[in-house]
Amino acid sequence: MDDLIQHGRVRRAVLGISIEEVGPAVARAAGLNEIRGVLVSGFDPSESESPAARAGMEPGDIIIGAAGQRVNRLSELQRIIRGQKPGDVVEIEAMRFRERKTFRVRLAEPPRAADEQIASAERPDAEPVRADARNNERLGISVSPVPQEIITARRVGTEYSSGLLVTDVSARGPAYRELLPNRDIIVRVLNPVRKDIRSASDLEQVVAALKRGEVLSLLVWDTAQGPGNQYGRTRVVNIAMQ
Repeated sequence: MDDLIQHGRVRRAVLGISIEEVGPAVARAAGLNEIRGVLVSGFDPSESESPAARAGMEPGDIIIGAAGQRVNRLSELQRIIRGQKPGDVVEIEAMRFRERKTFRVRLAEPPRAADEQIASAERPDAEPVRADARNNERLGISVSPVPQEIITARRVGTEYSSGLLVTDVSARGPAYRELLPNRDIIVRVLNPVRKDIRSASDLEQVVAALKRGEVLSLLVWDTAQGPGNQYGRTRVVNIAMQ
């Protein structure tokens, strides 16, 4: 009621992140001895506008505390942030691949819905081009440079178009159900090393050094478009090696 009187609308505070629940592989990669927290999979609407990104947070971080309260699951983080106002500074505790970090995030308002209305229904998806596809047997996937047709049709930004498009995923490999063919672009390795992926050789070099049971954490650009993600979105994928 106070917001409506003073501002003409209800003001909601946001961190500006896309989040997911934490699973066993994610917890193991983060160095947690229990399955809890919230995975930061990307920024919403963009890194330059995200309060969390400006504070230094990165995709792959696991939020384990906010405003002095323990965070076990996604709903708890949402409840804590709902109790704040735009402009409030909230201390966020996170795990970044076995390293504990603290961030002071100045919360902001979400972008107006009117600003987010982008006509995407008329963007036809291009048929995937599989030339130059290369197999990665340990992951059970095939990858190729991102075809120009997909870059154009799905409006893939330059920071993602230089990655590798996943063209096929074997049901027998560890990446099955984690990576999505003709949709995911592998952009960067986050764990156990940090490395931008620009070629199939880059990916093979990292994967070859992994032992059975280790977790490979990847930042991918999901090119699927729909309400709320008209340009696609980033995801953090954790794959337990076999």
